[in-house]
Amino acid sequence: MEILDRILELDDDRKNQLQYRGAKAVQYFMIADTQTAEQQLGEIIGFVRQTEADERLDGYEKHLYGGLLQLLGSMKRDKSMLKESALQFHALLLEDRWPQSGRAAIQRELGDSYRYADEWNQAEMAYRQAIALGGSDLDKVHVAGCLLYSKQIDAAATEIDP
Repeated sequence: MEILDRILELDDDRKNQLQYRGAKAVQYFMIADTQTAEQQLGEIIGFVRQTEADERLDGYEKHLYGGLLQLLGSMKRDKSMLKESALQFHALLLEDRWPQSGRAAIQRELGDSYRYADEWNQAEMAYRQAIALGGSDLDKVHVAGCLLYSKQIDAAATEIDP
């Protein structure tokens, strides 16, 4: 924590603030101090919202911001925040600079945001898109989970064991 605090003290660049303040929040979350983790995440998200009007987020910042929104939204079970994280990942997919594996990873993040928001159809579509781009077997498990929660039990079983 001291190292993260020192980095944050020395560098006020928004990208680094996002990364290292987010890392602090994750550290608190890992030791089960969810209240402090939520506070840290809320502060960095508020910081981005204040500065975003004057300085648009670049691709890496959008990715970090989407992940932080996703984490706080899942911790608080806040569907609107999870949908906001999904919007960040959609915006990333509009950029032409991603290799196929990067697009698959972003689709997976998108699927996670929708899954945590209980938006099973959108989550399934995002995971299927990740698979089409060369995603992992874990994406197939997530597709099966989405189908299961959508009450499509036979289709879920077929996804895992065709």
